[in-house]
Amino acid sequence: MNKLKHIGVASITVPGALLCIDSIVEESYHHFGKASKIHPHITFTQPPLNEIENLLAEKDWDQVAQCLLASIEILYKAGVDFVLIPSNAPHYAIKQVQDKSRCHLECCVKAGSNQAGRDARQVQSAPMI
Repeated sequence: MNKLKHIGVASITVPGALLCIDSIVEESYHHFGKASKIHPHITFTQPPLNEIENLLAEKDWDQVAQCLLASIEILYKAGVDFVLIPSNAPHYAIKQVQDKSRCHLECCVKAGSNQAGRDARQVQSAPMI
């Protein structure tokens, strides 16, 4: 069996990160069978919520980028293959983060828009939410 990727989760909020992690595990169980208990190694890091929330509220994207890069550095040192950032708001700083990160980033905004494009091609129309 191929070795599964080691996934890093650079969290902004604990509930968002846990939803992301739960989705990864559920998709693994869907693919391999729940009885197999196979899922990738996942490493999670979370800065203090008051720090990141203040930066987001102030729209201080340079500091948001620095906060994310500090989290990504922790994940890099843990040996992850790539990093997920399961939140929309910090993606205003994503270009800065991508330019300076030592890890490959999977952007949830890009992945979501790609999925929406695939879904849109599969159906003639979709309701607006």
